Amino acid sequence: INLKIYPPFMAASNENYQRGNAVEGQRKNSLSSDLTGPLKQIVAAVQGSGLASPPSGLEFEDSWLQLETTDENFHSYEFVRKLQGRVNAVVGPLVDAKMDETDGQDIQVVAHITQEVLSSIEFSQLCQSVVSDVKQAVEEIMASEASQVTSPEDQVIHSSPGSSSTQHYSLDDSCASELSSVNQTGIMFMSSEQLQAILDGLKPNQPMEVRWQSMQHLSHFPPGDLVTCENWLPLREALKDGLGDGDRRIAGLSLKLFYRMFRAHSSLTTREVYTCLCEHLHQLFGGGGGDNGYMFTLAMGMDPADDRCLEMLSKFRLLNHLQIQIPSYWVRYNERVVEEIVEHTIHLLSLSYQSPSLLGPISFITLLDPKASWFRKWMHGQYSRTKVLQQMKLNQTLLQGVVSQLMNFTVKQSPKRNITIGGGDDDLGYYNEFYLKYLHFAHSLGLLETLLMYRGGRDLFPVSVPQREGEDVHVSKVTVVDLLSHLLQIVYDLNHIHRVTSAVTEATQRTFDPILLIGNMLKKYASGNAQCRSLLCNDTMVQLLLAPLMPTVGQSQSPLVSDDTLITIADVMAVLASTESGREFFLKGSTTTTTTTTTARSPAVQNIA
Repeated sequence: INLKIYPPFMAASNENYQRGNAVEGQRKNSLSSDLTGPLKQIVAAVQGSGLASPPSGLEFEDSWLQLETTDENFHSYEFVRKLQGRVNAVVGPLVDAKMDETDGQDIQVVAHITQEVLSSIEFSQLCQSVVSDVKQAVEEIMASEASQVTSPEDQVIHSSPGSSSTQHYSLDDSCASELSSVNQTGIMFMSSEQLQAILDGLKPNQPMEVRWQSMQHLSHFPPGDLVTCENWLPLREALKDGLGDGDRRIAGLSLKLFYRMFRAHSSLTTREVYTCLCEHLHQLFGGGGGDNGYMFTLAMGMDPADDRCLEMLSKFRLLNHLQIQIPSYWVRYNERVVEEIVEHTIHLLSLSYQSPSLLGPISFITLLDPKASWFRKWMHGQYSRTKVLQQMKLNQTLLQGVVSQLMNFTVKQSPKRNITIGGGDDDLGYYNEFYLKYLHFAHSLGLLETLLMYRGGRDLFPVSVPQREGEDVHVSKVTVVDLLSHLLQIVYDLNHIHRVTSAVTEATQRTFDPILLIGNMLKKYASGNAQCRSLLCNDTMVQLLLAPLMPTVGQSQSPLVSDDTLITIADVMAVLASTESGREFFLKGSTTTTTTTTTARSPAVQNIA
């Protein structure tokens, strides 16, 4: 609660001040006692909501200053009601008196009265008395809390984890040590020697209990200040080793500490947390398996009941959370910070396509974010989109893998049964091979959909990708038209083979229907003039859109496609015709010769006409 003390601007006699101070002195004890209980109530409520333990002192202060906007029960607290009553008792009569003095003709009467009230002696005395009473109430609460805990002289702080020697610190007010701040904030401030002792305890060659105690002691350090300490570089390596510790308690606490550090929201902390997590995951998947790597094949599927798989999902859950949250404020970051975050991400995801038969980083990301919502957020702003496109141009492994995944997805690879969304073959929560491949397809489709929305993304094509023809593999350049034509052909092929069904709800079925996914992507392209002109306004795409209908033109037979396919085609064509570029193409058509460009109706447009 931000109470600003306004000094009196009007002259006042010493007699008035003395009389006011005497009155306030008589009421001081009773008023502070009245505030002690309500103050305890609001502190307990804030502690229960988690606002009492922010990552740093600045956030602690900010959380209290913003309490009225963040806590819906703010005005129901007894402490707030008492303060409001005292303010109304003083300010109300002042406002009424000032209103009686005005004639109501001044258009700035509100501003004038406000300035008069804030400059009055009564308001200044009110602010001073409230601050004084609150301070006294706080002192009473602190004295009450201190009487319920052990004497400060009995507090023991271990000099190093696992060590039998201890050091005793006096925590009374007369102590000149740096630990005297404990009584003010409740946060332990460690010296460089103590932090070095913790680092020694975190070394991999230490016993498990020593590492666990050291990690627990480190978790008491303000996480927002860890990155700025002089021991950050060795601490960074210790935390990265902690993520891969064989003891699940240590690995879990290290992961929580990374999340708490990220909540500081500073550019330096965000960069260090994200890049450190990416480097750890890169070490696991780029280590070739074994003790320091993670190697499971797609054929084995993914079982969250497996401890290693569950631990890996937790790490990628944090990574995906950071991917979604960081774009909300990285416009304030230095360009180099954004470049490092994007570079580490693309480098990590590219590992998935070096060994396609193994579970890679993309397999876990697709399971957590099947529609690639993180990539949409990264491409939303020009500031970050430029960095993403630059990195994708420098490292084309990810783009080549996405295009290859889409081009190699055919109905022949699909089983002769329904695709289950929300379950696996036998056990609930087990993800079979085809389920993982289909989610990979959906994730790649989401990446492509966002990428082609922007000219910089379309400029990355054609892309050289390996394609299989029987036993032979050859490299071919895939253009945007080739890719969209292949996706549209998938819609027609899936029309007769199988449909995606859901083990959960009908809504899930519609969400993951490949016909719906591809149709929505084409409708999004058709709704924008630039995307429509570049991607859909050509004979190849229009002829392919009309291919299922052409055999029935002028005949009475019904098209040999499902209603969903017909609706998808109709929606795309309707949206295409609603844009300026689409209408111009449908009405005039276009053919290009070697010498000149003439307007003429193409066969596809002629059929529409």
